Amino acid sequence: PGDVLLVRGSGRLAEIGTAGGFMGHVLVVLSPPVAVQQASPAGKALIDVWPKSPGIREIFRVRTAESTRREQGLFESDMLLYVDRATRKLTIAGEVGLCGRLAIAEPEIVECWQSPEELRSELRMDLMQEVLREMRASQGNWSLTTGVKAVLKYALLGDETMARDAKTLQDLAACWVQPPICTSVVISFWQRYITKLAASAASRTGSSDGAAKAVDLILNYMPLKADRSLVGDLLKRMKDCGWSCLAEVPRMFRPTILQPPAPVQHIVVRTPPLPPPQTPLPSPAEQQQQQQQQQSPPSPARSPRPSVFAPPSEKLAEPSPEDEASPLTTASGSLPEELEGERPGMGFVSDASDQVAFAPL
Repeated sequence: PGDVLLVRGSGRLAEIGTAGGFMGHVLVVLSPPVAVQQASPAGKALIDVWPKSPGIREIFRVRTAESTRREQGLFESDMLLYVDRATRKLTIAGEVGLCGRLAIAEPEIVECWQSPEELRSELRMDLMQEVLREMRASQGNWSLTTGVKAVLKYALLGDETMARDAKTLQDLAACWVQPPICTSVVISFWQRYITKLAASAASRTGSSDGAAKAVDLILNYMPLKADRSLVGDLLKRMKDCGWSCLAEVPRMFRPTILQPPAPVQHIVVRTPPLPPPQTPLPSPAEQQQQQQQQQSPPSPARSPRPSVFAPPSEKLAEPSPEDEASPLTTASGSLPEELEGERPGMGFVSDASDQVAFAPL
C-alpha cells in the first residue's frame, strides 16, 4: 500500500486526466496485489479481459485510487495487471469497479514507484485507513483548471527559508482540498499520512513540535504542492527523494526441494560354492598311448653295476695263479728284501718296463 503506479501516455494534451493522458497518469495503491489463476472460478469470470498473449496463466488484482475526468470524486477500482513474459513488464489488462463492472483496457505498460525504505519498513495501515476516509469525504472532481495551473505555476517546495511551523503545514493542507488532477491524489495521500505519522510520534513522546516534524518529513519525501504538480514534476521529485522505480518484475524461480539421499543398502548375494576342479580328460592320442603302455611287457630289470671299490667289510680276493707269477713277489710268495719290514698297504710299484700300477704291499 502507498506505492504509485505510473501509466505513461501518448503525450496528447487533450487526454489530461485519463489513463494514457498528457505525460502519463498516476494512481496510488491501496492494498497488496492478489493473484488470480486462469483455471480458478475468479479467473474464468475475467475471461473477457484475459490477455491474449500466450503463456499468461495468472493476473494480479490491485485496489487503487485515482482522480479521472471519467468519474466523480475519488475513484476506486481493482486494476488488473499481468507480467509480460517477454519483457517482464507490468501491463494493464483492464479494471473492475467496486460495483463489479468490468472494463477492458488497451495494453499499457505500468511502472511501480515504491516509497523509500525508511517509510516502507514501518507502514501504519491504521493511519492509511484514516487518510483514505478523509479523502473519500472531501475529494472533489477532476478539474481542468487545476491541470492548467499545474502547467503555469511552480509546484516545488524546498525553500530553505520556509518556516517549519503549523502555518506552513496549514498552507500545504489547503492544497489538499482543491479540485484535483491525478497527481493531487498521490501528493495529498502521502502528505496526509506523513502528517498523521509525525503527530502520532509526538503524542507518544509528549513533544509539541509535531507540525515542525511533519513539515521536515514532507520536504524529505514529497516536497510538492498538491494543486499544481504535473506528472513529470512528481516523478522527478520522487526520484530525488529516494523512491525506487520498478520497471520490470524480476523473475521468481520456484525453489527446488531436494530430497536427502537414500541410505545405502548393502545387499548380500549368496552364490553357490564353486565345484572342485576336474582333471581334464586325456586326449584320444594320450589314451591310445596309455593303452599301449599297459599292454606292452615290462622290460627286464638291469643288474646293478659293480662298484670299483669293494665295501670295507668284504675280504680281498685270493690271488690268482697269474698274480702269483707277478714280478712283485718271489717264488716263495714273500716280498723282496728291499720291501721287508714295510707295513702292508697300497703303494706305487714299477716293473722293469717303468709301468706304474697299484699293487698290494
